[in-house]
Amino acid sequence: MRWSRWTWCSLAIASSASAQSFNIDFGAAGSAPASTYGAAGSPGVWNVIGVLPGFSRTPLVDLQGAAGPVELYMYGGSSLALLAVDDAGTQGDDAALMDDMLIGSNDPVDVCVWIDGLEPGEYEVLTYALTPGESTRECRVRVDFADQGETMIGGPWPGQMTEGTTHARHTVTSGNGRIGLHSGLYNGYLQSGINGVQVRPTALLGVEATRPRDAWRLVASPDPGRSTQWLVFSGPPTPGGSVIIHDVSGRAVWSAAIDAAAAETRIAWPGVDLAGGRIAPGVYVAHWRDREGRRLASRRLARVR
Repeated sequence: MRWSRWTWCSLAIASSASAQSFNIDFGAAGSAPASTYGAAGSPGVWNVIGVLPGFSRTPLVDLQGAAGPVELYMYGGSSLALLAVDDAGTQGDDAALMDDMLIGSNDPVDVCVWIDGLEPGEYEVLTYALTPGESTRECRVRVDFADQGETMIGGPWPGQMTEGTTHARHTVTSGNGRIGLHSGLYNGYLQSGINGVQVRPTALLGVEATRPRDAWRLVASPDPGRSTQWLVFSGPPTPGGSVIIHDVSGRAVWSAAIDAAAAETRIAWPGVDLAGGRIAPGVYVAHWRDREGRRLASRRLARVR
């Protein structure tokens, strides 16, 4: 068999993306699902993690079991604990993932988990938050700076993984290699938790191959830039929206409202922040959003001296 340059490139991209994919089960040692189990994401080795001291880091292995620089840490005040309940509805690997849970009482801090050391890029985050044995309890789940907002997860076990009941799906662009996710409400004084998490680059999902032909595209010129950078949006006309630029910490540094967008819309960013001050050299991320806040396109930008 002859391999084309495109085939080798595709394999290299898939391999790199897979190395940035992680399955995490919060529970006691020995309770991990099998590596052939993918839940609502990708099959692979599961990291089993119990309660960690606040901000204490533990290394993660990827789907192949390979160690690297990626670590997980958590915080939830003094209330973090493991909940383990034998839910009569779950079986096998579903039970291994969903019958235990990292919980906290939001007094006042919610259940917070960070994954750090990733390569910058766009990721899909699946957060499982179905409380075992408590079909009436719901957990408020969110991911910092994600394209989607908070989601309430809970209810009786539906018989299979079901988005909106067993887990929430978010996509997020990380410029600094860190993803933060949360269950609960600060100062809420109520129980919430997380069964597990799956993180994988959207490149692994074939997003570009399945994206509609008329979807928006965003390019920047020049990139890297020293002074003004032009952000060029192309795609179907929209009634308007906004462009927001974030630094690597996820903080919005500049934005511009758009009354209406034609098939090609050009926005000039002069390299300043919201106060008009010149920004520091580094990596930034631009998001184009419609009036409802849905992300249409994103682009990493580099600023140099």
